[in-house]
Amino acid sequence: MGQANRFIKAEAGFFSFAAPKVKGLVLHFAAPESVLVGESPFNSEHDGSLKLPFDDGLLKSNPLVQLSARPTSVDFIE
Repeated sequence: MGQANRFIKAEAGFFSFAAPKVKGLVLHFAAPESVLVGESPFNSEHDGSLKLPFDDGLLKSNPLVQLSARPTSVDFIE
């Protein structure tokens, strides 16, 4: 999270004050799938989208993330 925010701010240059802050990811799958983050399962919506907001405690523990399939695309939650 911090790394992505630092990259965006550095690329924005003068306009870094207006740069968005990354608060999570949205994974898009071709079909409904599941993601296991540490011991916690997450299931996508019927359209295959799965929102994963960043959690400071979760980021500090650096859990293993297991995907049941490769996402077709990924977007940031701003």
